[in-house]
Amino acid sequence: MGKKIIDVCRKTMLYFTPVFYFLMAVAFYLKTYDSCQIKITIFQIGCTILVSAFLIKWLETWENPFPEGSFYLLLPVLLCLASGIFSFSISPLKNWFGTMDEFTRRAGYIFIFFIILSEFRTEKDQKRLVNWFLAGAFVAVFYGIIQFLDGFYPPSPAPGLDPFIWRQAFGKRIFSTFGNPNFFGDFLLVVAPVILSFVFIKFSKFMILFYVLTVMCIIFTYSKAVWIGYSAGVMAFSFFAVAFLSHGKKETIRKILFGMSVAVFAAMVIGVLLLTMQRVDSVRFRTSTWLGTWEMINRTPHPDSFLYDRSPLKWKSSVRKAIHPLIGSGIGSFKAVYPAYRRPEIIQLEGRSNTESDHPENEFIEVIYDEGIIGFGFFILLIITFLMTTVKRLQTIPSDKKFVIHGLIGFASGMISQLTHNFMCVSMRFVSEGVIFWLCLGMMGVLSLPQIPSYVSSDAHPDKKKPFYVGALQAVVAVGCVYFVIYFWGFFRADIHHNIAIYHSKRGDWNSALKNYETVLKYNPDYVMTHYFMGNVYNDRWGDGDADRAIGKYQDVLKIAPNYVQIFMQIGTIYAKKGDWENAIKYYKMYQRLDPIFERSYQSLGFAYTQLKSWKEAENTYKRYIARNDWYYYYLYLVNKKDEDYRAALKYHMKADPWLNLGNVYFAEKKYFAAENAYRKVLKDIDPGNASALKNLAVIYNATGRTQQAQRILQMLSAGGNR
Repeated sequence: MGKKIIDVCRKTMLYFTPVFYFLMAVAFYLKTYDSCQIKITIFQIGCTILVSAFLIKWLETWENPFPEGSFYLLLPVLLCLASGIFSFSISPLKNWFGTMDEFTRRAGYIFIFFIILSEFRTEKDQKRLVNWFLAGAFVAVFYGIIQFLDGFYPPSPAPGLDPFIWRQAFGKRIFSTFGNPNFFGDFLLVVAPVILSFVFIKFSKFMILFYVLTVMCIIFTYSKAVWIGYSAGVMAFSFFAVAFLSHGKKETIRKILFGMSVAVFAAMVIGVLLLTMQRVDSVRFRTSTWLGTWEMINRTPHPDSFLYDRSPLKWKSSVRKAIHPLIGSGIGSFKAVYPAYRRPEIIQLEGRSNTESDHPENEFIEVIYDEGIIGFGFFILLIITFLMTTVKRLQTIPSDKKFVIHGLIGFASGMISQLTHNFMCVSMRFVSEGVIFWLCLGMMGVLSLPQIPSYVSSDAHPDKKKPFYVGALQAVVAVGCVYFVIYFWGFFRADIHHNIAIYHSKRGDWNSALKNYETVLKYNPDYVMTHYFMGNVYNDRWGDGDADRAIGKYQDVLKIAPNYVQIFMQIGTIYAKKGDWENAIKYYKMYQRLDPIFERSYQSLGFAYTQLKSWKEAENTYKRYIARNDWYYYYLYLVNKKDEDYRAALKYHMKADPWLNLGNVYFAEKKYFAAENAYRKVLKDIDPGNASALKNLAVIYNATGRTQQAQRILQMLSAGGNR
């Protein structure tokens, strides 16, 4: 019985792991809210099955599952796991929106590494894993080429080569099965050097064509960071190839690879410069995000962040501030805290304060923020250990071990390429990228160890005593596996119902929308966007009791994501609709601390103050609104440098409303001269024929005894209305 359990578990790992990597590359589903939610589900369910098989087999054998001499590889991995566990324990936000999701991903990645290191010891098993990985890559590349050719067809809704509804979602940029050009590019940065390395074993026409198509897809993602990552991968591959693939032809190989590296680097520099001139906003976005993240690292907890009010840590604030750089803020906490640090420049660049910045576009500074200097040290130790191990193995391995040599070079170059990309773009926090990074580590690790010719199945050592509770533990693991497979499948169903609910909400079918949102929360109670959208539905429907229901849902959002974008603005709007101006003001001000750009917040806050006759506060609000607009439009002029001069740009962009509102407040305060200047500002610099400004001027003229001037304005307005 023991032998059968071991064999079943081992075959599950040996055959399902390759299929898992194939599915992670090719899967997408367009009827969910997130087209790549299926990848997350495959990761969650796949890891559950694989981890269960690993644990049951280990319990059955009751011995160290890892090869002899592998401790030096396991140590940095175990330190990263320990860092994740500690980081999770200190996080104040242990839900699926925050640290729980990130921590389970970290654990899943590491167990995949454990499985590769412990089970894929023979060349046959290693080749199976690599072949399935490359098969998935080929499907993704083939679809990427279809999307490239589809770019020559008219845009949607006209038909094209791409049969799916997301065709040309990023214009000419291809994204294949990954739903995003940067994610697709990150995946290909590992695929490309692996293909190129195996081309050196046998100059197969198919593999050469595969590599050429892969490079085409990399180019047509039109991602600057991907291009930089690819050039780094080519240079890394060239270094390894010159050192370890020369086979007596080092000078020739050196010349070819040196020329290739120079050509790729030159093309990358030119391409990046050209793309930067076309899309400089992406560079500004990243630098602003990094600066905001660095402020988070140095200043957490933020005084305006509502997250740390519920921190389980009882240390004095001075102690926490002192040790924060060492231990970080908690794995996965970035997206919950970041809105309190988002720089106004980012909101200006994007035209809105969105919910898309879940990560800082730099894996390294995210590790520092999440896990502190100590966790970052473990991460760097992990990278250095596996690179040094790879180099050492390549220096000593016999030249006839071609698969091992080429595998090490391909995956090491791919990891360097991916890490370069992760320094300035999407990170391994996304499952489609994270599983690939840990595949690189797993393959580098297992290929660095002595291989065994073939696996010999053995009995479960019947003479070896095992604790009496082993069988019970195995049963718990098996039951847990079934439970979590069903649980994670519920996340996928939740995403489908979320998508359906949005459809009904857009049609104004509130009851159907709410029914589907309730189903979402049944399967995924921490789906923060569902709580938020339910509040919006109650807000839009506005029936009996809907105001309180909306506020209740918005409060549910704050429990999950304390700094969620727009949430305080929405709560303030509800209180304003109820006529509760004090609470409306409270939440409008809370929102402005997160987003000082949104114009409606100034209008709403100023109006709320006027309802309470708090004229001085209303006056200051509209002045801040005007100052913010003046700064923004001057900023636009500086960064765009159009032919128009500053004054013309300012006149084109400025709005009349804040000046009109300020004038009205001045009038209420009986500051007639100031009110007159505000209205004249509108007529002189913004809208010469503005009817509201003219009417208000007439009122001021009447109030100050200038009746003739008032009559002229009224006659002018009357004549204009009769035309």
